[in-house]
Amino acid sequence: MPDGRNSRSDAHGSNRHRSPEMIRQNLSFLTLIAFSTVAASQEEHGLGKEFHQGRRAELMQRGGESLMIFRGLSRPRTSGVYQQDETFWYLTGIESPDAVLLLDAKSGREILLLPPADPAGEFRAGSAWDAKDHWIERVTGFRNVVQNDPETNTELFALLGKLLGERKTIGVALYPTIVSGDSHHRAFAFERRRSSDRLDGRANRARTLAERLEHYFDVEVVDVAPILREMRLRKTPAELAALTAACRSACMAIDEAMRSTRPGLPTSHLRALMNLTQVRAGADGFAFQPVIQGGMHATMLQKATDAELKASELVLVEFGSEVDHYASKMTRTWPVDGSFSGRQAELYDAVLAALKAGIAAARPGAKLVDVDGACTSVLKERGFFGMRRHFSCHFVGLEPVDPAIRRPFEPGVVISIGPGLYDRKNGIGVRIEDVVVITEKGARVLTGDVPKERSEIEARMHDRGVFDWIGELDD
Repeated sequence: MPDGRNSRSDAHGSNRHRSPEMIRQNLSFLTLIAFSTVAASQEEHGLGKEFHQGRRAELMQRGGESLMIFRGLSRPRTSGVYQQDETFWYLTGIESPDAVLLLDAKSGREILLLPPADPAGEFRAGSAWDAKDHWIERVTGFRNVVQNDPETNTELFALLGKLLGERKTIGVALYPTIVSGDSHHRAFAFERRRSSDRLDGRANRARTLAERLEHYFDVEVVDVAPILREMRLRKTPAELAALTAACRSACMAIDEAMRSTRPGLPTSHLRALMNLTQVRAGADGFAFQPVIQGGMHATMLQKATDAELKASELVLVEFGSEVDHYASKMTRTWPVDGSFSGRQAELYDAVLAALKAGIAAARPGAKLVDVDGACTSVLKERGFFGMRRHFSCHFVGLEPVDPAIRRPFEPGVVISIGPGLYDRKNGIGVRIEDVVVITEKGARVLTGDVPKERSEIEARMHDRGVFDWIGELDD
């Protein structure tokens, strides 16, 4: 490990009387937890049968007399853990490939289509649900389960023809395919570039589905994505529990990173440490690839780097954990050598004051623009408006950056507030970001377990971290 931790050296060297055996025991524990797994049982289906049934019922209630179709994702070409489309998961909780959901709002009928059993495919790629699994109704609530070959979709076509009847419209969520670690704003931008590419031109999966439905059934496709966005805005208790757990895991990861930071440490080591810590804390994994930026790199928004951290610089870490598909997204900034310089402290205090103003403005009836305005006013008052480079808040939920809706907050809405300042002349970037849930009286911070005050950060950085144990074992 790199030497020379400046002001942190004495504090971390004070416990060298610990025996090598004690150090090895601690490291053995930390290593073993990385390999711990939790067996997923059929009884632990999504956020629970009642949650997903409730989402379908609300969508049908809002959908008039529409027939709606949603397609889950197929197995990926590459090996690895299967990832379901977030919209399909939201309505079903199903993490198995080639499923299709039909919702008939007119009759209230729900039909789940699953592929036939494929033992050879399961041997190669892992277990999958099929239409003859006897436990499906018990764990999902679906009473109508139909076998459908995903290559021909013969059964699906027959059902669509029967259910459409005289109706001339069908509902489809014209929304990009989003899986864990993705966000709509990135997906929209990617698909827009691809569709406008004269040598490519592919539409996204939902629009291709819409075109096929219009062609084969002579119907007009109605976009139900706006309804789903409204539904996702106000979180249920089950969703809030998942988000709270995701925030707790992220806090533990950043707290450990803060204590383990030292000059000369590669950012890749911090990333690995935070992943280990969040998984031990109950997270399923990253909500997005962490952004770890030191010095000048931190003056560029979300520029991924892999470099050694330098003394006298700040490190900015944007991090999020995912639990049951729900994402946290928080940011902290701290000094690599454990002490803020004068200019660093000046900018940091301004951003922290802006964050506090934003949290105070987050209450029922307010909007995103009100929270951003509160943050911006503080930065203006302190003379740093020219270093402000982005909007300060957004919604959080199934995605680290959930779709924006211009409507007043209600209790149960979850947002992230993260003002920042970027001083390129001095190579200083500061952003501090918290996730808050709107309550009847204001806002409750879900990511408050990691220090934000400068004095508390400097004190925390003198606590021993995992890399200090590793360094002592190496010695």
